[in-house]
Amino acid sequence: MSHQSIEFNDGFAAEGAQGSQDTCLEQLVVNESATQVECVESSRKMRSVTVTQGQEATIRHTMRTPNGDPVDLSFCAGDPVKLRLREAIGTSETVLEIDGVIVDVAAGAVEAVLTEGSVAYAGIVLAEFAIFDGDGKLRFSNQLWLIVNYGLFAAEAAAGKQRQGPPTLPEIRLHLYDNDPADNTLLEDVEFDGSEIAVCINRVVEHWNNSPPPIHTYTTMTFPYRFLWLDGIVAGLMSLATAKYMRNHLPYTAGGLAVNDKGKFAEYGVEGQRRWSEVKRAILVKKAELNANMGYGSLLSPYSGGTW
Repeated sequence: MSHQSIEFNDGFAAEGAQGSQDTCLEQLVVNESATQVECVESSRKMRSVTVTQGQEATIRHTMRTPNGDPVDLSFCAGDPVKLRLREAIGTSETVLEIDGVIVDVAAGAVEAVLTEGSVAYAGIVLAEFAIFDGDGKLRFSNQLWLIVNYGLFAAEAAAGKQRQGPPTLPEIRLHLYDNDPADNTLLEDVEFDGSEIAVCINRVVEHWNNSPPPIHTYTTMTFPYRFLWLDGIVAGLMSLATAKYMRNHLPYTAGGLAVNDKGKFAEYGVEGQRRWSEVKRAILVKKAELNANMGYGSLLSPYSGGTW
């Protein structure tokens, strides 16, 4: 929502980096994304990193206080750093742990190299970097979203298996027409960041899992209904934008010019509600279909040797 990416994420270069050229080696180091709202960094906001399925990249994170300030790690220089990963919906019992390192004590920067297993499947992963003391007790930790985009070079795709996982960030942005700052002449930036998209990806799956009847519990790695998923993601993003514009709505007049650049909440709200109503209806119809199919079957007859 009037965001400006200041570090590499989901295909957007750092601000001011136009004209520079990254090397192929730099593509394996993925920095968390940070956003700016009205030219001020949103430092308290939960961040995200984006990789491609099968990409065993190094993810870099800056450890921060609850107020969003970087933590000086000078007194923790020799302490263990761990990264834990778990699928975002939380129904899976699998929790992966990877050793990390401190790469810049003054800036609070830590790194960890993703393993083959951690990027084997496309989906949304809750990631948590933690620093421990010498006795193995937790000092503090930070959470962020790890977004694993579907990739054709992953082992799953190479084996010819059916595509699974959420729509990729570029696909979602294309559906929103929010691909590039050039698309948004008033904002001069993309409107939604990776963290917001990740939350809305989760929202659709959580609604399916929690709506009656309880048929087929899914994760972001297994949810199969891509069309309603994509519309549900867009509906969620519209809802987030509505809250943002409502909170900051302050029309004013200056020098005879009326300004109402945040007066978009009505349009966003109506469109978001329309899309979400359609998604809820589609989920209801699909669950009714699945429930009805489960009511039919066959029984062996002990007299004819056939089935009823």
